[in-house]
Amino acid sequence: MNFRQAISRLGKFHPQVSLLTSQCGQLGDTMRIFRLEAGEQLTLKVFGSYDYIYILKGHARLRLNEGAETELHAGSPDHQRFMIPADAATLRIDASDQVLLYQIAGEDLDYLVALNEVLELLDPDDEEAKKRIQLVRSSKAFHKLPVEAIAEAIRRLQRVPVTKGQEVIRQGERGDAFYFIEEGEAEVWQLDIHDDEPQLVNELAAGGSFGEEALVMGGSRSATVRMTRGGRLLTLGKKDFDQLVKTRMVDWIDSGTARSLLDDGYQLLDVRYEEEHEDSYIPGSVLIPLQQLRRRYAELDRDKSYVAYCKGGKRSAVACLLLQQRGYEAVCLTGGISDWPYEVVKNY
Repeated sequence: MNFRQAISRLGKFHPQVSLLTSQCGQLGDTMRIFRLEAGEQLTLKVFGSYDYIYILKGHARLRLNEGAETELHAGSPDHQRFMIPADAATLRIDASDQVLLYQIAGEDLDYLVALNEVLELLDPDDEEAKKRIQLVRSSKAFHKLPVEAIAEAIRRLQRVPVTKGQEVIRQGERGDAFYFIEEGEAEVWQLDIHDDEPQLVNELAAGGSFGEEALVMGGSRSATVRMTRGGRLLTLGKKDFDQLVKTRMVDWIDSGTARSLLDDGYQLLDVRYEEEHEDSYIPGSVLIPLQQLRRRYAELDRDKSYVAYCKGGKRSAVACLLLQQRGYEAVCLTGGISDWPYEVVKNY
């Protein structure tokens, strides 16, 4: 059974979620399908927040933590779904006959139900609104937004036509907007302080986004984005970005929390200039200056989590954004090394 077939079956329980998921590509990483023959047994380990179990075929008995049992019947509307609570450790499933089950992350499913209501508020028949939801939800910059903020961001997006060769943003200019590529392709060029010529650091296709770094730092553009194929952009102005997105993009932690995370295995990441690191650093830090992070992020261990720091916090916030966009877990140290109350190595 492929993903679309699975979503179609899920539509028996949540027709609106089935439709929205097919359009926006949600749930693909958080839905698991299990097939059991009569007499087979399956034990699931439960992690984190609550999940849902749906039965689409057959009859099964479920037991939580070796405790009380419940039954699921595909033909009974009152016994087709079971919520695994957050405090559960294991779930044992015994198949009475041939069984087909779905396990779905509860938070993701509930989010889609809420997102469907957003679409209803905008216009359920508006194909453009559906495309905008897909763009916004696919952007790592927006992945922490609550539903109401997504709805407002979609409403405020403005469409702008672009042509091949057009420089949408230029390195050194003041940041004034965030961009989605609705149609077209672009290249990202960056001139490092040690470079003689700009270097190609990224390529963006339809669905890509850019421009958040300068808005988060409140400074100038760190790269130039040039269209290699014309099309359309969706833009969100700085004022709207600050109000709806900026405060939710980065997880900030204080020095005490950082110390605890380091004891639990987190790695310190210094994103200042080499000269600053030579003068002083927090022991145990890995140095990758922010302006080099795009080219060197592969040096970091994907199995580790990182606490990024700079002098005051602005550069480390952007570093966290870049790492999150590439699938790394990273948090940002409030106040940077300037407010670090613990040991600092000083060479001056």
